[in-house]
Amino acid sequence: MMKTLRNIKEGYLIQLNQVEKPDNNERRQIPEFMTELLHRHQDLFEMPKGLPLSRGWEHAIRLQTGTNPVSVRPYHYPQSQKRRD
Repeated sequence: MMKTLRNIKEGYLIQLNQVEKPDNNERRQIPEFMTELLHRHQDLFEMPKGLPLSRGWEHAIRLQTGTNPVSVRPYHYPQSQKRRD
């Protein structure tokens, strides 16, 4: 999410939480601004209707000719040494 925000400079973060359990007879109203936002982006909440669309490429890791894949157990190193994208 942070990487996307750095590239696009804009986004939404929405979190809905139920703070208390309403009585069976009481129905909570969703605030108007939230209803408008949910309606505007209703396509994000639809159930998927099949597999994702096919992309123009397939994932592949190309090895150099005559080499074997590296099989090394990952190890921990400080955050300061990690590459930042």
